[in-house]
Order: sequence, then C-alpha cells, then structure tokens
Amino acid sequence: MLKSRFEMWPRRVRSFCLEAAELADAEGLALYLVGGCVRDLLLGAGHVDIDLVVEGDAVAFAGRCAEAFGGRCVTHRRFGTATLEAADGFKVDMATARRETYERPGALPRVERGTIRDDLLRRDFTINAMAMALNKASFARLIDLCGGEKDLRLKLVRVLHLKSFIDDPTRIVRAVRFEERLGFRRERRTAQWLRSAVAGKALFTVQKHRLRDELVLLFQELRPYGYLRRLHAAAGYAYISPSLRFHKEWRRRFDRAADAMRWFEEKLPHRRRLEAHAVFMSLFFFDLPVGELEAVCRAFAFRRSESQHILTLRREAQRVKKVLARKEVRPSVVYRTLEPLSYEVILSLRALFEDRRLCRHVEDFFLSFNGQRIHVGGEDLKAMGLKPGPDYRRILDKLLLARLDGRVATKEEEIAAARRIMEGP
Repeated sequence: MLKSRFEMWPRRVRSFCLEAAELADAEGLALYLVGGCVRDLLLGAGHVDIDLVVEGDAVAFAGRCAEAFGGRCVTHRRFGTATLEAADGFKVDMATARRETYERPGALPRVERGTIRDDLLRRDFTINAMAMALNKASFARLIDLCGGEKDLRLKLVRVLHLKSFIDDPTRIVRAVRFEERLGFRRERRTAQWLRSAVAGKALFTVQKHRLRDELVLLFQELRPYGYLRRLHAAAGYAYISPSLRFHKEWRRRFDRAADAMRWFEEKLPHRRRLEAHAVFMSLFFFDLPVGELEAVCRAFAFRRSESQHILTLRREAQRVKKVLARKEVRPSVVYRTLEPLSYEVILSLRALFEDRRLCRHVEDFFLSFNGQRIHVGGEDLKAMGLKPGPDYRRILDKLLLARLDGRVATKEEEIAAARRIMEGP
C-alpha cells in the first residue's frame, strides 16, 4: 500500500526521494521517510513536507545531495540536521538517526547518534513513529515498532511510554493539535498520563520559546478555535499567562477574521501575503491587560512582527473604534487612522468589532485610500523655490489628505494648494 500511495505524490517529490535513495545506496547508507509524511501516506493525504532520516551523517549526506541535484543546503551540525532548498521552492529536511535521553523534566534532550529504531522510539506518538525505507533493496517497507498503523485505523493518539509528557510537556499541546486536526481521540492510558502531567504542572517546566513554537503551529491551523477549546479542556492556559481565560467569543472573532482575510486575498491578490496566524494570535490575547500582555510577548519571544501585531491591536483598538464608528468621518481621517497600522491589525479590528461603519471604512481604506498617489513630487516643490528638507514630507502629506477629501484633483490644483501651505496662514 505504501508504494502505491507514494506513487500518487507529486513527481518532484518522488523524483528527489528516489534519486536520494540511489545516492544513499551508492554510499552504503540507510535512508528513510519518517514521521508525519509516513502517517499522511497511510492516511492517503497528499503530503509534500518531506522528512528524511539517515543512518549516518545526515549533514554530510545533505551536502552531497545538494552537489548532485542542485539547491542550497542549510546545516545545523550541532543537531545533526540539514535542510535542502531548491530554486523552485522545493524543500526537504534531513536528520541523523538519533537517540535521546532527558536529564530532567521539561529539559532539552541529550542527543546521540543511533539507529532508525532509536530514532522512532524517541518520537511523540505512535502515529508519528513510523518510517518507510527508501533504499532499493527494501523500498516501501514500513517500519512500525509501536503500532502506529493500527492506531491510525483506530483513530487514536497514543504516546510511546508513561513518562512521555513528563520528558517533553510540549507533547500535551501537540496531542491536542493532532486530535483536532485528524479527528482522533486520546488513547485511555495516554489520557491518564496527560492528566497526571497537567496536574503536576509539567507545562510550567518548559522553556517558553518551546511552548511558543507549539502555539504558533496551533494558530497556523485553518480553524484554531477548536484547537484552543481542546487545549483549554486538557490543560487550561495558566502556563501562558495567569489571567488568560477561554472565551466562547473567540469562535465569532476567528470566523470574522477568516472572512476578512478571504475578502482581502480576493480583492487584493497583488498585495503581500498575510500572516494569518498573527491575526488569530492577536485576537486570542486581546483580553489580557496591556502590562500582562507585554510580559507574555517578552517571555515567549514571539517574532518581532507577531509581537507588534498583538500589542498594537491591544493598545489601539478602542481609539480606532472611537474614531471610525462615528457617523461622519472624512476619508483623510480614515487614512490617518489606519495607515500606520499593519494589514494584520486592520483586519483584526474588522473582526473584533461588529460595527458596520468601521467595516465600511476598512474596506474603503484598502480599496480606495491605501496606495493613493498625488501628482506633485519633490522636484515640483524644488522648482517652486522650497529647499529640500522636512517640509517636503509635511507638504506632500497634506496634499495627499486634501486629495483624499476631494479638495484637489489635478496637478495644477495640488501646486496651488502647495503654494498656500508654503505661504502659511
């Protein structure tokens, strides 16, 4: 079955795997597809995120693959991993087969080189602890030491041993993510061990940046509300922030956010790609007090853009609503209010407030005001006798606002308006 499913993958993916396997055979190395891509092969999903494990030096092997097949190789020798990136965007991750031991709960593991057996037995869940051989002699052989294929049929999320959630408490968040995404349920003992780890405050022992990575993956899912509801039921949110509570209102906010982002992508496909997960994160954290939210952003070390989206929405939301919910608002006021904000924050505002006027102003901003241009430029101001300096920006900004409000339309009218500004009151 694996072989037939593999043959349904995109040609680019199949070709690379087979070519890499030929090179591995020539070098006497064992090469495997592992983890999520094997799980998704068995589920019949068209997965193309490729993870390979080498019984040997994966970093050196990845370098030879880059030389043989082209592309750029980014290595992390300390962890025995590498990423191959081709010019067409194709990417594959490679890792040295390894074993892991944990010196204390929640700590990063100590890593040693090992076999594919060692590598599979260190993984989180049985459904992610399978491998498919790529070498010619054993091609498409399934290596399933822990019953992952059976658990796929039973739709179970099962950890590999009783200390799994203690060794790595981020697996609590990961369990929730796989349950919700795949529609699976927790295996009975796994559920017991998870509850015990939560009761022992295991998630409080984990470094915040590791929790951050799991939370970001959660918010990158298509419908994060269900994941957040499951996570709250399983573990609450106190390990993120003491005041963070579950809100049923999140469902409506997230649905409105998804609608707003679809509208943006349909109407403005030429604009930059949105950070959709940051929109959901901003709405998730919105009800925290500002000081506590600032502490969360520092502790979790979110990416700079993520922190800016989260904090700006919290600090500016009520002010923006007060301005844009008024009955009559000039286009220049809409522009001045929204232009300093990121696209993500503006769309979060649209999702946060069910206000028709605000929504209309947001749409007008994107479709009409954002990107508006004037005819007059710096050379025109110079020709009018104005020396280059800060006044250029001040005058051009005023001309843009006048154009938005319909007070000037032609270049001649803009020049006349510029002269009046230069002359002062």
